[in-house]
Amino acid sequence: MLQYIKNKRVLFITTKNPDYIRNTQEIAFLEEHASFYTVIASTHTSYPKRLLSIYRRLLTVPMNEYDTVFLGFAPQLVLPLFGNSKTWTLSKTSLSPCMTLYAATDASSVLTVT
Repeated sequence: MLQYIKNKRVLFITTKNPDYIRNTQEIAFLEEHASFYTVIASTHTSYPKRLLSIYRRLLTVPMNEYDTVFLGFAPQLVLPLFGNSKTWTLSKTSLSPCMTLYAATDASSVLTVT
């Protein structure tokens, strides 16, 4: 996983609150290894509102500014946004039982942790 993060511009997306323990660990990892990172998360207590907030923010993100998109908690709720995009045709590679890499046609990487 480090090869997709180290010295890269990373967009981290999670559908769980940012202070969730796994998210804090993944953000700390990005802070240590990425050259630049942005976190898209929401603190809404309502899960549907949290998803809508994240989807809304994703519609305005200039994806060409990132080398890697790291999908944290519940990637299956975010991945369809990329899979249906004309610029994001993804090929799937399992890195481990709990991690999948989706390589995009624009040479970006999308990491998902399940």
